[in-house]
Amino acid sequence: MKQNCDIIVNMKRSAALCIILLITLAGVFAQGAPLSADDWYERGEDALLAGDWYGAVEAFLDALELNSAHAGANAALAESYYELGEYDMALNWVRKARVLSRGSSSLANLEALILITQHKLQDARTILNEILQREPYNREALFTAAELDIAEGRAGGALARFREAAGRFPGDRRVLVSLALTQSALGDAAGAEATIQRALQTNPGDAIVYYYAAYLAGKQGRLADAASYAQTSLQIEANYRPALRLLAQLHYRMGNYPEAISYTDTLIGLNANDDEAQYIKGMALLKQNDAAGIAVLNTALTINNDDEFSRVMLEDAALSGSIPVDEALRTSLAAWHFSRAKDFQSRNLSDQALFEYRRGLALKPDAAERLQYANLLKGKGLQYAYLSQLGMLKTQDTAIKDAIETTKYQSQETLANTTGIDTSNYPVRHWQLAIYALQDDANMAHVDAGLVTTAYVKSILTTVPGEARNIEVLGGSKQLFAAQEKSFSRAFANARLSGVDYFLIIKLEEQDRELQLSGSLYTAHSGALAQSFSIYRSGLDKLRNACIALTSQLRACLPLRGALVQRSGAVGIIDKGSADGIKADQVFNVYKKNGALLLDEGIGIKNEAEAIGTFTVTTVDEQIAQGKIVRNGFYDLIQAGDDCIIQNPKPEETGASATDTSTANTATSTGATSTGNAAAGTGTNAVLPIEANRELRQLLQSLN
Repeated sequence: MKQNCDIIVNMKRSAALCIILLITLAGVFAQGAPLSADDWYERGEDALLAGDWYGAVEAFLDALELNSAHAGANAALAESYYELGEYDMALNWVRKARVLSRGSSSLANLEALILITQHKLQDARTILNEILQREPYNREALFTAAELDIAEGRAGGALARFREAAGRFPGDRRVLVSLALTQSALGDAAGAEATIQRALQTNPGDAIVYYYAAYLAGKQGRLADAASYAQTSLQIEANYRPALRLLAQLHYRMGNYPEAISYTDTLIGLNANDDEAQYIKGMALLKQNDAAGIAVLNTALTINNDDEFSRVMLEDAALSGSIPVDEALRTSLAAWHFSRAKDFQSRNLSDQALFEYRRGLALKPDAAERLQYANLLKGKGLQYAYLSQLGMLKTQDTAIKDAIETTKYQSQETLANTTGIDTSNYPVRHWQLAIYALQDDANMAHVDAGLVTTAYVKSILTTVPGEARNIEVLGGSKQLFAAQEKSFSRAFANARLSGVDYFLIIKLEEQDRELQLSGSLYTAHSGALAQSFSIYRSGLDKLRNACIALTSQLRACLPLRGALVQRSGAVGIIDKGSADGIKADQVFNVYKKNGALLLDEGIGIKNEAEAIGTFTVTTVDEQIAQGKIVRNGFYDLIQAGDDCIIQNPKPEETGASATDTSTANTATSTGATSTGNAAAGTGTNAVLPIEANRELRQLLQSLN
């Protein structure tokens, strides 16, 4: 009996162990077997196809942990890093992949693409030549070679390659669209239109082709046609974001602001953090005088704090006073500039700090930061400006009052005090300037970007109290968008009728992370070109830095001008000083008041021979300068109130160019020569302006 009981107990134990084993095995099978390198590779490929570059990198790295010699994972990891813009990493992995897959043309081509992004053009050319020698009609290599041609500034070479590829692959969407984009960039609008029509005929159901047809039509100013193509693109692929964005821009450009807002609302519905859509919507609302645009632009800025266009537009609204900007927003905008100013100051970048303080104080005049600004001016030796800023402080404690008294005491022996000259009692005698933007926003990420830039340049030129007083910007209307004109002829007419000396037309070419700012300065009485400027900037603060460079070049090219405010025998005083760039021994021609005539073309005085005398600087103060007067001719006609203009530069000094040759930033100023964007032919040696080259490269890369 006992034996039977033991048997039964043992059987129960065995059954229990079996059950436990089965449960354990079930758990193992439920969890699945450990993933292999191939499994991780497949997951990475799925992520790559979905555009999830981060997920793809993670999966491919997991695959390589299991099998470092997995050729596919090495290659795909290189592609993922390329898409992320991590070109050093991409180059590292593609070279490992090429060791594992010797003879792979696709990997060689990827390495060449990466080398182009790193500006290692000769190395890329070597690889591409090897591919094309083996496979003369390798389509991917032909595309990369064309991109290399563009990177080297030989857009005509790219055009020839695309034409050859179009003959080999007559219905290929990418070939035909690339050919059309290159033809358009080289100024062949008719050829581009014929090519894109061919692409539409051979790819009738392709949303991307219709999108680029819309893009090209918009660039040519055929806005209604562009909107029709973009609408067809949406019919083929609903919620296709590039087409939605382009339609919003097109309707904005056509003045159909409710329609533009409708498309931006769709984009925002798809992605609430779409700052570009928020910007377009905010601008469209402001165009309708709807103050709600301020809140929308602030949302765009909140999403992307580096969006300079949203920030400048908000600040311009605050500065113009045309649309109410609540105090909290004004304070926030000013605080951003003050924070940057203090950062620049801590790094001894005083000029950068001064700019930020000025901008912040323009937005918030009663801010306590005015004291830091005043101290910076004092450090620059600008005692008069320092004293002026101290006097504007809302709260003046004992220390500030003492500083004011001390500065006044120290200024007793200055030229201004010893002569009793107060320049504020004399009429302003500066070069008068009008600034305009033309209605030309073709294919820019920010609608009315040129207008926003114009407002920025105007504010920079008018918010420099006590310094560089050589240019007076035409005030005009306080309304937003007032500086925009439909054509050059309208800008010329308005400038001439307003009686200014010069007018400046600003043009902006904007790409993803870079921009090209151009300015054309014209003589108002003739409409002839006086000077042209071109500035390239990239990265953060590109708009700010480009506008500062433009205003600096503008100030530098206009000759110093002042008025003779006092004369005693052979000694005179003019109303400009060291703050304006006046230096000892400079020679000014003296003309009867309003008697100097500007050159019809270029910068300078046409009737310099009619100057009634000269003024040579001997002593310079911050606000005024004293000098020796010498009459021209037998009669002494010089009297207080006459104009003093620095002598025209010698012929060999005119037309000078200033170029910053760094890879990130370039600024060029040229004399009275045409700077149009017309291409130098469309043959294999055709070249493109720098900004057009960059735009074309980005467009072609977006097709990859």
